[in-house]
Amino acid sequence: RWISPDSAGSVDGLNLYVYVGNNPLKYTDPTGHGKTDGAEENVINTIGLNEFLTRVKGHASTNELNIWIGERHSEPSGYKLLLALTESIDSSFIGNLVLEGVNVSESQQLVPIQDLEGFRESEIQKANLTNKSIPKALETANYKIKASRLIGGKHNFMGSFIGRKRWANPRSEISRITGSLFAVVGAAHLLTAIIPEECLGVMHQDALPVQDHLRPDTSIALIPQKIISYISEVSFAFRGNNSGVELALWVRGKNNTIDDAFLVVGRGKAMKRLFSDIAKPILTDLSQLGPIRGPLPCAANYHAIKETFV
Repeated sequence: RWISPDSAGSVDGLNLYVYVGNNPLKYTDPTGHGKTDGAEENVINTIGLNEFLTRVKGHASTNELNIWIGERHSEPSGYKLLLALTESIDSSFIGNLVLEGVNVSESQQLVPIQDLEGFRESEIQKANLTNKSIPKALETANYKIKASRLIGGKHNFMGSFIGRKRWANPRSEISRITGSLFAVVGAAHLLTAIIPEECLGVMHQDALPVQDHLRPDTSIALIPQKIISYISEVSFAFRGNNSGVELALWVRGKNNTIDDAFLVVGRGKAMKRLFSDIAKPILTDLSQLGPIRGPLPCAANYHAIKETFV
């Protein structure tokens, strides 16, 4: 079901559809306080934010790297993660910022938001229409404003949209972007391969999962743990069959917090080169995903391992 678009014209990627009684994909209990009903956990490793940033900057300084961040449009965690990362990974490493915009025109460019009060009022109106929290809508609006200010100016990111006409041709949009990118899109576009029935004939298959179709060898996906917690509470479609083993690890937030932690997933060369010494295979059925744990020491063999991937 499509809901009201946000200011960039995007829809809530986590609410494209609901599969009642058919929910083989669920991320559950990222904080580790819940029960697993006797099933064996899919335990993956955890590292700290500083180690993640060190690895990413080292790789991005000499290689293309595309970082796809999953968001839920009615709350700010995706944009909050983007802003946290760009404090250290500036435009000298990754030069493009791409945001989802399903209703923007072909000629419309992504630029800093100028009418701040008008933008906030628009976000409040959409929250009212969709029965969302007004304070949360304002918080999200403020993070979106901050994210838009990464374009040009002192931050000097180049801005682009993806997903025009409800994701009719994302490959063409990405082909016009030169160099590495940060992209913030609805988390469903990173977590499922199944197009909902109501979107058939409109949404291109490249939209799901977008990182596996567009620049697959140079892409990784980041999903904030708050969004994963939300997914565990709603029916969510199976991702379908994707080729290759998908690797994953948790990254704790600033000051080793769980609240701002995120999951890193990927199956391409970039994921292997960055994290092959510490990431573990993740099951297609993620209902038993293990909890976030204390960060492991920086892997001593990281620099030796990464050189084996071209």
